[in-house]
Amino acid sequence: MKGNPPKLLGADTNVGLDLAQGNEWVLDGMATIRARLPNCSLLVPPTVSEELAYLASYGEDEEERQATREFLRRHRRWGFELVNYVPSGSSFIQRIADRLRQSQLLPSEEMNDCFILAESAALGCSILLTSDEHLRGIDHERLSFELGAFDVAVPLIATPREIVRKSSLLNSHCGADGMVKKAGDGPLSPAAFTARGFDTRTRQSDTGGRTHRIVRD
Repeated sequence: MKGNPPKLLGADTNVGLDLAQGNEWVLDGMATIRARLPNCSLLVPPTVSEELAYLASYGEDEEERQATREFLRRHRRWGFELVNYVPSGSSFIQRIADRLRQSQLLPSEEMNDCFILAESAALGCSILLTSDEHLRGIDHERLSFELGAFDVAVPLIATPREIVRKSSLLNSHCGADGMVKKAGDGPLSPAAFTARGFDTRTRQSDTGGRTHRIVRD
């Protein structure tokens, strides 16, 4: 009998940095994930990997640079996998990212957010862990509609803090059989995960950390 497929979760840049800096909510969130989904895979999408590589040398201050290097050194020990390529191809990811921007689900200047969400969806991630206000403020029902044309997963966007406080959402959104919800499967209400109002160049996490986006051309 074939076993259930592994559950896939995506991680944004701020999650890795907060983890490296020992943020308690992120540590507790990782512990909750491992307890509830012991066989899950924590994926670092390509755009996040690019941001980490950039911040390791050009972060805003030495603290940010050191945190980035620490995460890159220890990510495997912490259970993360850096993903450098999405099998569906860069053109497919570009189309999804363009749709997210054109539909105004994310601000036009937040192109990296569009790519991170597109990559997470194409990789089949059931949840995208992030503290980014723009991503957390996305209307989940609209996201499900827009992604429906691409037949990809519709990640629930949540912070590590929300994972700890509402750990039942791990199983409710991933599915007990390991299958990821796709567009049209009936989105989980995101009412508890809505937050708005954020500077477009500096990403302020709910844990107080800062991450600066690499601005794409």
